[in-house]
Amino acid sequence: TVGHDVPPLAISINDFERLTSIKRTKTYELIASGQLETRNIGRRTLILMRSVTRLLDTGAPEQERDR
Repeated sequence: TVGHDVPPLAISINDFERLTSIKRTKTYELIASGQLETRNIGRRTLILMRSVTRLLDTGAPEQERDR
C-alpha cells in the first residue's frame, strides 16, 4: 500500500488552488495553454504534479511576466 509519506502524482483543481493560491480562472487558463497537464478520470479532472512542479520551477512564460 502507498503510505502517507509518498507525494501524490496528481491533485484536484481545488487542491491546486489551495496549494498555490492561484485562482480558478487562471488555473483553467494554465490548463488550456498546456502549462498544466491534466487527466480526466470519470468526471474528475486531476492536475499532474510534475506539471505543477515544472510551472513553479520555471514561473510564468515571458509574455506573462511583462504584463
